[in-house]
Amino acid sequence: MDGENHAGKVGRPRGRPTGKKENPPAQEPLEENIFQQEDEHFLEEARNTEDSTGLQSGGPSAFSTLLGFLIKHDRSEVLRIAKEIGVSDNTVYRWLNGTSEPRQSHMQRLLEVLPQARQALFPTPGGPRLTTGGTPTASGRSSHDQPEHWDVPKEIYRRVMEQAALTVDDASRRWHIVETIFEYALLHLDSACQGLALTYARLMPVRADGSIHSLYEAEMRGQDPWPFALDFKAYLGSTTLAGASAMLQRVQVWSVKDEEARIPVGLDEHEKSSCAAPVMRAGRIAGVLIVSSTQPDFVRNPALPRTVGDYAHLLAAALLDSDFYLPSLVKLVPMPELDWQRERIAKSYLNRVVECARKQCLSFSEAEQQVLQDLEEDFERTACAQDGLAPASQPQKSESREESIR
Repeated sequence: MDGENHAGKVGRPRGRPTGKKENPPAQEPLEENIFQQEDEHFLEEARNTEDSTGLQSGGPSAFSTLLGFLIKHDRSEVLRIAKEIGVSDNTVYRWLNGTSEPRQSHMQRLLEVLPQARQALFPTPGGPRLTTGGTPTASGRSSHDQPEHWDVPKEIYRRVMEQAALTVDDASRRWHIVETIFEYALLHLDSACQGLALTYARLMPVRADGSIHSLYEAEMRGQDPWPFALDFKAYLGSTTLAGASAMLQRVQVWSVKDEEARIPVGLDEHEKSSCAAPVMRAGRIAGVLIVSSTQPDFVRNPALPRTVGDYAHLLAAALLDSDFYLPSLVKLVPMPELDWQRERIAKSYLNRVVECARKQCLSFSEAEQQVLQDLEEDFERTACAQDGLAPASQPQKSESREESIR
């Protein structure tokens, strides 16, 4: 019985069928097709706008040729660009083969994540601005001069807020947020790689007289000619641009072209202009964000102080409540030149930390904080002696520590 039923069943033949091929059953669209449909929807909307780019019908465009030359059709670079801009990798490939071109928002992000593209498209500061359609604007102004270019991209806000919300460890949260802000800011503010450095100088702890005397270079990131990071960090006093920003709680700018302005102490040899913004939260101050440029006209853009101020506000998200002080406690004093400080710190810093940890039975981090405070007092006395002034607060120890750092 079972054998008859089995013989009567029409089974599906195994393997590839012979003869006429049947159409395969409809399948669910793949993820890449979903992305394609979404992008085609955006392109359809773009056709109805003033800045429409449309699809290319005459082969690769000048833009796609340039993009292909810049990234060499490198798969890893395509994936990186797609992730940074927030599109699928298929979209980037369509830009490469000329079947579509970026919308205005995508073009601006592309120039931020691919600095060499900006150099190719905008070879001179006053060169024409290329729209997404590949035609220059009649304004003749560089896109870097456009006010909207200086707005902090919302992607940075999203990344910083995400890290602040999800990172549990205080030290890790601070490090990740600072790294994120500095990485984005360097690309955003100096996409042409002309030379930029960002420094966060934190306030030193309150001294015995109940006031704060200096700032300390806590974090730094730079592009050529600056190093990627500082090996030996220094103290910034009242005569520096950062010191003025901390004491006034306002953004300060300086350029070498400002002949009537006082040249601040603590300039780097590569620094031709700079902007300093206080890092504040709830009316308290933790330090100063300093942006230094090799270009004298970098700070001439009226939108720059607001942008640096926005980055300073973002930086506050990385810090603890204990990092902030009342502005009334900030009474900075002069400090020696940066080169003088770095030379002496390079000679003795590590030995002093090790010796302090051994003699006082402290951990390395505890000994490091103690040495930083000792150095601050030493440098303050040296600066005051050079200026013929008395130190703001007399140290408790009678012997001088100046010789120990020489």
